[in-house]
Amino acid sequence: MRLRKMCVGLGLILASVGGGCENKTAQPGRDAQSAQKPSKVSVLVSTELKDPPRLTLGNSVLTPPSPTPQQVGNLPVTAQVCQVRGAVFLRSVDKPALLAVEVVGRKLYVIDHRRALLRFDIAPGAKCRLTLDKTWGKDGIYRSKLQLEKLSADAKEGQATLVASSYLGSVVVRDGRVVYTCKARDQGHVALHPGGGWGLASFSGSDVQRLVFGPTACEGAVWHLSDLKDDARRKGPFRLVSAVGFLGDVVLVGGSLAIRVGGWHPQVIVAFDSQGRRRFQLGALTGSTPSTPQRFGWIHAIGACGPRRICVLDSNANRLSLWDPTGRFQGAVSLGPLLGLNRGVVSDFTVDPRGAVFVTAGREPGATSPGTTSPKKNTTLHEGVIFRLRGLTPKKP
Repeated sequence: MRLRKMCVGLGLILASVGGGCENKTAQPGRDAQSAQKPSKVSVLVSTELKDPPRLTLGNSVLTPPSPTPQQVGNLPVTAQVCQVRGAVFLRSVDKPALLAVEVVGRKLYVIDHRRALLRFDIAPGAKCRLTLDKTWGKDGIYRSKLQLEKLSADAKEGQATLVASSYLGSVVVRDGRVVYTCKARDQGHVALHPGGGWGLASFSGSDVQRLVFGPTACEGAVWHLSDLKDDARRKGPFRLVSAVGFLGDVVLVGGSLAIRVGGWHPQVIVAFDSQGRRRFQLGALTGSTPSTPQRFGWIHAIGACGPRRICVLDSNANRLSLWDPTGRFQGAVSLGPLLGLNRGVVSDFTVDPRGAVFVTAGREPGATSPGTTSPKKNTTLHEGVIFRLRGLTPKKP
């Protein structure tokens, strides 16, 4: 099998940590570390797409995570590691290698740590197989100067809109191609309404903006949550908004309340109608975050897991919680055991049109195959992994 040695900083078919990029072909069986200084670590990646990549750190072979089925309330939930062909996600610092994920039809999009937007074909079948779509951007990668961070798509079948957003602006994708850049001010992270046409944009401590996405341009205006940092002028219950999602026409806004409870500003989710009127609230105001699953540490993402179920990703507690349409708690799952990550954190999740939940996560690649040595502490890499979860949403026909 041919192996190629490339740079981790590229994020795709990869990398050499702490050194320059060498575009030479390594010989099979040769220790790639012999060509580097002792303080550097090389990564060998298979160039053949028919097999999943085999990553080597020095003498250590990285083994994939081993997910374990979990029970969430009365729901049995399983996770699969997706086999990714054409790309490997590593970065040489202890920060996420994957930032966001979204699915449109049979296409899966991710934003990697370079803030590049990649697109994959989702293969049908029981196994999760993703193949880099070389027809997208340049060889499967779209690069923007906007420092993209977040993805959101509406639920329109056949003509869905995807928005890749950041505080600098957003990129609008329709029919599988980029149609324009939205330059409305103060955007942040955009969450699209499932019916399409508009969405809400939030950024930590900033006003929540309502964006309307037209055929060739967008327009923005302040929504019903504004002046969050000003105690005298604040509109709404939050001093900080961390995530926005939708359950049908219900707007779900997560963030830190302006009031203090026990010396803290609790993280909760407040449900609004489209006119900004409050309907109900999710999340406990008291209790320890680790021991109280109804208490949020940091609300990182909110989404609809089916027509009558709300999923919330808590990045501080590293768990996914489920709530009914009235705000009642249904259960929670610790994502470490479910995904088989001893040292890892989940960065995003989305629900595809067929009801599967895709999750992006990162880990320190410390797991090794039998008979090999673990990577040293000073050779930290962060590996991005994509999972597909079953059981959190009703089965689609």
